[in-house]
Amino acid sequence: MEESGTYTSAFYPMQLAVVTVGDNPFAAAWWMPISKEPFRFAIAVDRGNHSLGLLREHGEAALNLLPFAKWKKVVRTGYASGRDGDKARLLGLKLGPAQRLRATRLALEAETSFELSLDQEVDTGDADHALFLFSVLAVHGERRPREREPILFLGGHDLAPVGPRVRDRIGARRSRG
Repeated sequence: MEESGTYTSAFYPMQLAVVTVGDNPFAAAWWMPISKEPFRFAIAVDRGNHSLGLLREHGEAALNLLPFAKWKKVVRTGYASGRDGDKARLLGLKLGPAQRLRATRLALEAETSFELSLDQEVDTGDADHALFLFSVLAVHGERRPREREPILFLGGHDLAPVGPRVRDRIGARRSRG
């Protein structure tokens, strides 16, 4: 058993996404929905990430969910830096216009993209990641979960596709016991 408070990756898998800010993409696994109404997301961004300053500058982002077939591009967005040039072009990640965002573009290869407006940066003290809360302004390419092929981040350098799918029919039947 690990010490209390010691980091562990036991909560993985997480769905790996590409967050774009302006024209700069980066890989993000630490994101989650936090509200249905209003529709909102939280995204954690490493404090050393070039996009941290861009988020604060632009006040907007896009959360893009690419299919597993694009995993190499997605992973590379997490290792290359946009400080010195056009990272999207360098990686062959095609970006296109957003509907409601001023500076941020969407990943055109995404199965689903969410246009996001920054609501708040949450004070996380001395944590190694900054936390941002966003409102969803628009959704593009919305597909039912069964039709998507997400990239699952297992921690470290490990990724996986979704395996065989099971449809839970338990809730449809009531036990008579």
